[in-house]
Formats: sequence, structure tokens, C-alpha cells
Amino acid sequence: RDRSPSRGLGDVYKRQVDRVEDDDAAVAACGRAADLFQLAGRPVRAAFMVVESARRCGDERFAATLMAARAAFPADHHGLAFCDVLDAMSAFNNGDDAAGEALLVSAIARALPGTYRLQARHMLCDVYVQQGAFEQLRVAATDALHEVHATDAVSSRAIVKRHLGIALAETGRPVEGAECLEDALAEAERSAPQLVGPCAWALGRTLATLADWGASRRAYARAA
Repeated sequence: RDRSPSRGLGDVYKRQVDRVEDDDAAVAACGRAADLFQLAGRPVRAAFMVVESARRCGDERFAATLMAARAAFPADHHGLAFCDVLDAMSAFNNGDDAAGEALLVSAIARALPGTYRLQARHMLCDVYVQQGAFEQLRVAATDALHEVHATDAVSSRAIVKRHLGIALAETGRPVEGAECLEDALAEAERSAPQLVGPCAWALGRTLATLADWGASRRAYARAA
């Protein structure tokens, strides 16, 4: 195992970045950590520190810093998924939804299975909800649900089932959509309380389309 002084100091600066709230200080620590990881022969660790620097550096230096991060990773390395997500967020902030969507699709293809790829899937599903692209949402949410089951990602169940329930309800399958949203609400109450409101609201809306007025009112009340 590599225990070189440079790597050890790099780890120290990485921990410092995690604790520092001031972005300029964090960027400086990222730069020191990246340099030390390079000296220790750990170029991928160095590249991840450049990604963190891009996340913290502000708009003026963002593009150049993220370009440096992309150049630091080996071709097709899964770390490029982090760059794709940061670029996607920038694209959405600048009103370029098409570029943002394409970058999230790229991030999903590149990322390793698990939490980070699921986060990219959640972001893509949110984009489809905002666009009213419900058939694309159904496909994306189905893929996300398969990954949730494969990785046993309990914390993602509520959000994935909410997305899928909305998609089913909006593509002519409201009964299945309501069932999925009921599952999403139950998952939220168990493990994701911040999603209780959004899940209950979507369930209330779907039940209203089924003219189940009493159940719809109860769901809306849970969303309040």
C-alpha cells in the first residue's frame, strides 16, 4: 500500500477541503492536494481533487477548471461522469436544457453503478418531469428502479417510484400510477421524510383523475 509522504499530505488536504466552508480556501486546498497526489503517483486522485475545485471555484474559473479536470482523467474513466454532471448543472443554469440532458445521459453511461449514477438518473428524471416528456420519464424511471433493486439503494426507492408513478399516470395508466405513488409515499414515510409532500401531492393529483375524490383529498392533506 502506498504510504508516501506526498500521498499522506494529499489526504490531509482532502480532509481539509471537506471541512472548509470558504470556497476560496477550499479551492486552494484542492490545488495543494492535487499536486501532492500527482507527486505520489496517484493521478486519478489528483483529477478528483480538480473536479472538487471546479465544484467550489465559482463561475469565472469554472469552465477552465473543469476542462483541466477532464484532461486529468484517463480516457473513458468513470470519474468523467462527475465532470458531466457539473457541466450539466452549468448548462441548465444557462438555459441550455438540450446540452444538460445530453450530459446527464453521458454521466449515466460512464458512472459506476450505485449512488452517484442514481443521482444522475434522478436529475434526468427531474428534467423530463419539467419538460413534460413523460414517455422518456417512464423509460428513465424504469431503468432507475432496476438499478435501485440491483444495488439495494433504499434511500432512492421513494424518489424513483414517484417518478415512475407520475410517468405511468401521464401516459394513460393512472391506476398503475396511483399504485406506484402509494408505494412511493409509504417509502418516503419510512426513509425519506422530505419526499412525503411531493409524493402525496402527486398521488392526490392522480387519484383526482380517477375521480376518487375522498382518497385524493386525503392524499392532498398529507402533502400539506
